Amino acid sequence: MKARALFFGLLVTCLLGQDLSKLPDWARIEAAAALKETPPQEANAWVLFMRHEVAYTGAGEVRKRTLRLVKVLTERGLGEGKFRLFSLGSRAEKIRSLKGWNLRPDGEVVQLSRKDVEVVDTDTHGTITTFYATEAEISRVAIGSLLAFESEEVCQAPMGPVDWVYLAEIEPVRRWEMTFGKKEGWFTDLKEVEARIEPRHWEAWGIAQERLPGGAIAASGIAPLPKDEKAHPHLINVLPRVELRFLDPKLSTAPSCASWDSFASWIFEHYRPAMISSKTIPLAGQSPKDALRTIYNWMSKELVYKQVYLTPERGWLPETCPEVVRKRFGDCKDHATCFLGEASGVGFDPCPVLCRIIDGVIEADQPVFPYVFNHVIAAVRLKETLGLPAEVETSQGRFLLVDSTDRFCTFGFLPSDHRNRRVLICTPTGAVWATVPASATMEPGLSIDLEGQVEVNGSVKAQIRLRETGNAIHLRQLALEHSTQQLRQWVIQHGFRLPPTGTLTDLSMGDPLDLEHPFEVRFTLTHPTGSVLQGKYLELVDWGLPGIPSPIQKPGVVRKLAVEMRANDALSLRAKWTFPHPVQPLLPVVQTDSPFRALTWQVLVEGASVRIVLDERRKDVWFDSERKAEGVAAQKEDRIFLQNLHEQGLRFRTDW
Repeated sequence: MKARALFFGLLVTCLLGQDLSKLPDWARIEAAAALKETPPQEANAWVLFMRHEVAYTGAGEVRKRTLRLVKVLTERGLGEGKFRLFSLGSRAEKIRSLKGWNLRPDGEVVQLSRKDVEVVDTDTHGTITTFYATEAEISRVAIGSLLAFESEEVCQAPMGPVDWVYLAEIEPVRRWEMTFGKKEGWFTDLKEVEARIEPRHWEAWGIAQERLPGGAIAASGIAPLPKDEKAHPHLINVLPRVELRFLDPKLSTAPSCASWDSFASWIFEHYRPAMISSKTIPLAGQSPKDALRTIYNWMSKELVYKQVYLTPERGWLPETCPEVVRKRFGDCKDHATCFLGEASGVGFDPCPVLCRIIDGVIEADQPVFPYVFNHVIAAVRLKETLGLPAEVETSQGRFLLVDSTDRFCTFGFLPSDHRNRRVLICTPTGAVWATVPASATMEPGLSIDLEGQVEVNGSVKAQIRLRETGNAIHLRQLALEHSTQQLRQWVIQHGFRLPPTGTLTDLSMGDPLDLEHPFEVRFTLTHPTGSVLQGKYLELVDWGLPGIPSPIQKPGVVRKLAVEMRANDALSLRAKWTFPHPVQPLLPVVQTDSPFRALTWQVLVEGASVRIVLDERRKDVWFDSERKAEGVAAQKEDRIFLQNLHEQGLRFRTDW
């Protein structure tokens, strides 16, 4: 502690020798104020000031100036010399200017030059968009450097004049502000409309709101993101942020954020032209239920998922159903309108559904904001039940929900990602919220049947059958979208871990698009050292056992975030091993029913033959912020249980 205090004392002395007048005025003022304060403990850098100045110029256009000042405290903080901005590209969003200053501890100023700025395409495999990132890296950053950045952006996003900014960063933030730009300089021709700044999760993060004149908002002393914490809620549901909305009643090219009803009806009207039948799928003479099943199964076989956005608008507005059928690909909203278009052709009323999967939940008190959604599915209104699990009853009647993007889910169910999630059904008259019950979703599962022989020399050979429900471990996906060779590699490297001298033979599989039955894979494995004899104890390779989870919290560190895991799936193992001589198990029976899983294990011995029965069902886990320490302790106990299962479950006493 004394060494750290001495270090910061020397750093302050060094900074006092820096000529702050070499920085822009706003940065000079904040740097001078920060010199009177002590940097937070354990910080590698200190964000002294972060301000977002925003203004609305009409016709959906938002202008934003970002000001950022950082003090580098340690060698690990040298990366703060990098500054990154994301843009939609095209005419929707552009970076007008980017400036940077590095006031080094020796008093020299290094300014950002054109050669320090690079534009990077952010597209990934299977994605073609107009998105890009502008990266700037100022040179010669040193411990003690004061780094100032200014950027100016113009945005005319397809979903309207809105913005979303997080407050917390990897390093602590001394001062944060969001203000409205004044009508001067760059902020010209401003339009006066109602503006709303909605703080989210500030109180839970320990942040006090400061309301400034003109509707601006500020905060001080923002704690950094916790390090080494796993199994926490998605950051959208815990990080402090602000959502900014400009409400322009004359703007018709983007959805209104005045209410969920106006937002939902705009979405419906802009999806309506796309929801027309291609008249390609033969549906004549089928019952309504069978027609929907035929459409769904045809799409699973014929369409693939691909993102191709040659204009920014395509990221939010769908292709027409006939065009998706013609191209045979599309993203989630295209798959949704394809299903809805074909369903409308057989008499169903179609509605697009906005939702959020995997990355967090849409909270019950969420204000109107378009970017809380990351997925689109389909809903058709039902006059009477079709007897399908994914039907939901709402204030506006009964709907069947369909996620036609997922090629591996049985018709009538939703994929497990939707379990207990809120969805927004967009109807002509407004918003209909519904919560997807667990019973409406398909439970992924894997069953393993194994029959193996153990040889005196330690080698083992086993015939194995896998049956996968849904896409539990992505076997269907590997088989359909990749190749038999990649499926083989998955078995060897991940699923059953064979050494280079092992072999996999007799690989065969079923139809990955037969959604009415589990997907079946069969193969034979030979492992030359699959059993190890040490004294009177023999240990078998751990084929079929559930994996041991990693710790979710670094020991000795107080946890900041709640504990959450979504893991509702099932594993079944039925194994028969034949040994050269009789054996006795070290762990004949064990079971647990913890917050993380329900698991039973039984080993039955019949002479030199052993039968193993394992059944496991993993659970959704939630320990709120008041019980997070309890959650960490429960996960530790769960890990210990599985470690013991791995260490003792496949060990046997022998008299060989």
